[in-house]
Amino acid sequence: MLDFIANPQKLSDDDVMDLINGQLMIADSVEDLDELQKQISLTPEYLIGLGIKDYEKINSLIEKIKIDKFFKNINIIKKLSAMFWVKLIMVILNLLVQVVEKIKKIELKLLAYIKIILTKVFHLKIVI
Repeated sequence: MLDFIANPQKLSDDDVMDLINGQLMIADSVEDLDELQKQISLTPEYLIGLGIKDYEKINSLIEKIKIDKFFKNINIIKKLSAMFWVKLIMVILNLLVQVVEKIKKIELKLLAYIKIILTKVFHLKIVI
């Protein structure tokens, strides 16, 4: 596109169409598509010379691609969000397991102390 803007006579009609199609295909974001729309709108008379009489058709095609990219990004965000929640739940469950294990250890120590007190202080034989 930069070659075209710098020197419109340098490129053939097919070259320009290839550039436009290529830019549409490799645009990674809505911002890239906005930039392409801006570049195309700078030279609408050249598009007419290529036989593209309706700039709105190209514009609507770009808008459709933007919407497609938007929903693709939304789906990626949903997947990342789901992965985040699964990981968070796993971390919480792991912490709960650790807490339960510590409580069990405390219970065992408490039972051992109770046994010591009952046998030494009260001289009782306790089997736990």
